Amino acid sequence: VGKASWEQGPRWATTRIRAEQMAVIEMLQSRHLRATGKEISRSEVLAALMAEGLERTLNHPDFGGH
Repeated sequence: VGKASWEQGPRWATTRIRAEQMAVIEMLQSRHLRATGKEISRSEVLAALMAEGLERTLNHPDFGGH
């Protein structure tokens, strides 16, 4: 039995991000650095945003929630 695709390690994709979306990512990178003293990558910021917003998005009517 093969591993689930998420268990096989990172899978990378390239996508376009609008200027205002990049501004949010860069702002969060800066806040993280000030708060922790550690740099964080753009992909790590995006992963944190996705994780925090997943439940709310799944519950939104536009995404099949109630």
